[in-house]
Amino acid sequence: MPTRDIFFGEEPDWMYQQDNAPCHRAKSVTEWFKQNNINVLQWPARSPDLNPIENVWTVLDRKLTKEPVTSAEDLRENLKQSFNGLTVEYCRKLFDSMKKKM
Repeated sequence: MPTRDIFFGEEPDWMYQQDNAPCHRAKSVTEWFKQNNINVLQWPARSPDLNPIENVWTVLDRKLTKEPVTSAEDLRENLKQSFNGLTVEYCRKLFDSMKKKM
């Protein structure tokens, strides 16, 4: 909610986007959105995943599974290094692929 306020303030015409993952459709989640007057974009079942961040999670997961992790601090450091290793070119490629997917 704080991030929403920063970007949209009192703007009434914004919508929250999420996919149809079961955790997103849980009764408690749906109720929370209603109680907080948050409009959620309707998402078709079995739609292709259009969010480029999903590709980033996959890349990070592959990098992280290659490194031994013995503590939460190791995980944090490995994640930070992996994330910082993503190139601008890679991110641009993901962004540019959205036109084709749409």
